[in-house]
Amino acid sequence: MKHRPLLVVSVQSRRRGTLFHYYMMYLALSSVLLTTAGLCIHAILKADRVDALESRHLKTLLRLDATLRQDADECQIRETEQASLALASEFGEDIRWVIERNIITRETFDGPDRSASDRFVFRAGTQLNFQPDVATGRVVLLLSEAPRVRKSDAEKPDETSPPTETSRRRVEIHVLCRQSEGGAS
Repeated sequence: MKHRPLLVVSVQSRRRGTLFHYYMMYLALSSVLLTTAGLCIHAILKADRVDALESRHLKTLLRLDATLRQDADECQIRETEQASLALASEFGEDIRWVIERNIITRETFDGPDRSASDRFVFRAGTQLNFQPDVATGRVVLLLSEAPRVRKSDAEKPDETSPPTETSRRRVEIHVLCRQSEGGAS
C-alpha cells in the first residue's frame, strides 16, 4: 500500500489576514477614545469661557454698585432723566452718569473741565435706565440683560432690535442719595 502524501496545510495559510482585524479593532477603539477625550476637553474649555464671561459681568456689576453707592453717599441729585443722572458733590464736583446703549459712563467735572471718567460695559442688547425719585432722593438703576448672543447673530448689522427671547435677567440697584440741608421730605 502506497501512502499518499498528506495534504499539508500550514497554519499560516489559514490565518492569513487575521492581524488586519486586530488592527481595525485597535484603530476603532482608539478613535472612539480620542473623540471622547476631545469632546470632554471642548466642553471644559467652553464652560471655562462662559465662567470667565459671567465673572467679568459680576465684577462690573459690583464695581458699578460700589461706585454708585459712594456717589449717593457723598452727593445730592441735581437733575435726572432716564438716560442720565447728574449729581452735585459737597466738594464742588459735578458727577454725571450717562447711559448709551449698553454702556454706562461716569464723568467727574471740576468746574467746566472733566477730571475723570469711568465706563461700565455690559453685553450687547442690555437695556439700562435710571428711575429717579427726586422727592425722596432714591435712584433705581434698572439693568435688563439680554440673553447671550451667538457669534453668528452678533455679526448681524441690526443691533437696535430687541432680542426675541423672553427670558431676561433683571438687576435693580437701589440707592438713596443725600438730601439737601433744607430737608426735602
